[in-house]
Amino acid sequence: MPTATDEKLGEQIHEVAENLAGFRLEMAERFGALETTLEGFRSKVDTHLQFIKWIGVFFAGILVAVVVGSGRVVWDAATVSSEMKQQGRVLETLASDVKQQGTRLEQQGRVLETLASEAKQRGRVLETLASEAKQRGRVLETLASDVKQQGTRLERFEGRLDAVQKQLATLINRPAPKPRD
Repeated sequence: MPTATDEKLGEQIHEVAENLAGFRLEMAERFGALETTLEGFRSKVDTHLQFIKWIGVFFAGILVAVVVGSGRVVWDAATVSSEMKQQGRVLETLASDVKQQGTRLEQQGRVLETLASEAKQRGRVLETLASEAKQRGRVLETLASDVKQQGTRLERFEGRLDAVQKQLATLINRPAPKPRD
């Protein structure tokens, strides 16, 4: 038979069991509420995770685009740099050619100046020769005039000689005068 202690102990165990049943019920309700809250939280977390995942994919795409774009930019920069170097070489070659042409033009300019100087000197010589030719032409005209005058004189002289010759011929052809005795 149960003793008072046993009964007391049984009552206390029964109380503990009732308290435990209430606690379990309360805990079940709280866990249910917690589970509901966790489900709401989980759905919010899933929504946020999907949003974060979408943002991650979006930014990963942007990152890939930036990496690919930067690679393209680097490639283009290298190409432009190479072309600039090549253009620089071409410009240096052209500058050298222009310098050579400038030197040639300077030399040709000096030659032209020399030729112009020679042409001026020859022009002066031609002017001198033309002047001398005019003087000689005047001298020739004077000589021609003198020759004409001399020719006229000679003609007159010849005319006189012809007259003298006729007279001589007349005198020679004439019979000799008879001596007078």
